[in-house]
Amino acid sequence: LKIGSEFSSFNELENSLISYEAKHFCDFTKSNSRTIGGTKKGLKRYINPQLKYAEIDYVCVNGGEYKNQSKGTS
Repeated sequence: LKIGSEFSSFNELENSLISYEAKHFCDFTKSNSRTIGGTKKGLKRYINPQLKYAEIDYVCVNGGEYKNQSKGTS
């Protein structure tokens, strides 16, 4: 799995992601996604329906925005 990799199906993407997670000891989750069906009107090019998503963002489960756990001092 590398930046700019292209996949012919969603299953191919998932398998590559699972292999990457196992090799590098990290876990990813979907943070944002839009299905092809949900964006059909706005699409300007053909997208293979086997891909399932027009856009999808993955983030590391250990990353993201910092959430303050403080209860305050008062």
